[in-house]
Amino acid sequence: MRGFSLFMKDLFQRPELVDYLLDQLAALAVESAGLLADAGVDVLLLDDDVAGGHGLLISPEMWRRFFRPRLAQIIEVARRSAPDMIIFYHSDGDFTALLADLVEIGVNVINPVAPDCMDATAIRKTFGGRLAMWGTVGTAWAWDRGTPAQLREDVRRRIESLGRAGLLLSPAYDLDFAPRDNVAAFVQAVRDFG
Repeated sequence: MRGFSLFMKDLFQRPELVDYLLDQLAALAVESAGLLADAGVDVLLLDDDVAGGHGLLISPEMWRRFFRPRLAQIIEVARRSAPDMIIFYHSDGDFTALLADLVEIGVNVINPVAPDCMDATAIRKTFGGRLAMWGTVGTAWAWDRGTPAQLREDVRRRIESLGRAGLLLSPAYDLDFAPRDNVAAFVQAVRDFG
């Protein structure tokens, strides 16, 4: 609504405007989450790309100030009608700094866990079974230019180091340009090792 650059400036220069805009958007999301929960939806996907490959686009404190309370409200409303609903959170990049917050407000699954940005083994060690991970396999380069053998080995390593529980093993990146042989090697490796 304001454009990325202007909104980033607004976070510092016009926090009252940011609060107003986010309150309006959160109200829409709260209404939608409630309707979906009442309709019996099993999984609620919430997404907000708040990170890049080297970390958050804003400080964790700023995220907690502007985004956490609104996200928590959306989850709370959904869980009122559907206490067992799975809450799935997506952000590209490395959003590791927010994981404790996300778990605390009720997120169950994170996506994607990109191996060139986030350390899946450290996440598993820290959060155990409280947080499922979607992704973990392959960098963008590995999918597009790597070999089937490299992807097969990555699948084996991920299953061995992360276990099967709470792991939604999948490509960590879109497969827009991945050769068919790489995709086939991934599928076969999941069958063989998983």
